[in-house]
Amino acid sequence: MGLMPRHFVIAPRAGGWQLAAFEGAMVLVNGLQVRHAEIHDGDQIVAGQLALTYRDEEEAARAQAAASVSQNSFPSLHLGLPHLEAAPEASKPRDVGRPPPLTEAKSAVPSGGRESNAGKGTVRKRRGSLGLALCGVVLIALGGVLVKDAYDEKSNSSAAAERSMATERLTEADLVIIQGRIIGGANLPGKKDGAGDKTTAIYAGRFVPGTTSMRQMPIISLPDDLLFTKILFAPDSVANFGFLKKDYNREIASGALNLITLEVDGKVYRSLAKVNAAKASQSRGMTQEMIYGGACLVVIGMFLLLAGWEKGKT
Repeated sequence: MGLMPRHFVIAPRAGGWQLAAFEGAMVLVNGLQVRHAEIHDGDQIVAGQLALTYRDEEEAARAQAAASVSQNSFPSLHLGLPHLEAAPEASKPRDVGRPPPLTEAKSAVPSGGRESNAGKGTVRKRRGSLGLALCGVVLIALGGVLVKDAYDEKSNSSAAAERSMATERLTEADLVIIQGRIIGGANLPGKKDGAGDKTTAIYAGRFVPGTTSMRQMPIISLPDDLLFTKILFAPDSVANFGFLKKDYNREIASGALNLITLEVDGKVYRSLAKVNAAKASQSRGMTQEMIYGGACLVVIGMFLLLAGWEKGKT
């Protein structure tokens, strides 16, 4: 610890002299750290980088039975470093005048505000580093849970996976098959159509059972994987349209049908197998997204954890 602006005082007391160290100051008298100590001629005092030898001429005279010294004399401090070079001029304390009485020393002790502010800054820094580290730990935990759930779902037994797919897989019994003809193509407003030159819906007519006439059907919205550049079917082509049975009546009432399967003149353009495969691929894609998202959370959490660690060390 260096020399403070107000490090210690020496004041008369009970026929002698006593040293009192200010709060936060380290003072050694004859090698021992003290807060209050009675000092005598020849005592060695160390304060910061400053080494002093205390001289009391009156006490020295009595000890040596020498000539008496005036009672009004004050003790003197002689600067020096025993067995070393004298302390540099910059380390000598300023002349602060006659030391105050010991009774006033306690009230003059500095409050240690500088040290207190430094302590508060350290506490704030530690809280900030702890906050970063906690955020990192939380993100790592969330990412780990997400990745684990994704892998658990991915690594299910084949039998369980088949049972799960069976509940989502469509069958012929889930469809309403309507026979008719494609009349023309259209583009539904707001429906994505790739480059803008593809048919996103079709107009069709359905055969009236027991007759040769047809009845106009509501517009049929095509799925994204079945968009035609042009409608090239012959006017007399026979088409089988497949719609989801549970939604058919509601879609009829709304005036727009969602096509599930399509077969024209015996050629299958969209089958149940293709629909079920698309669903399985979508499920796998969601699992991959969960894995990637969890991995990103873990990486970000590790970064925050390391940042908090480094900030706590400085």
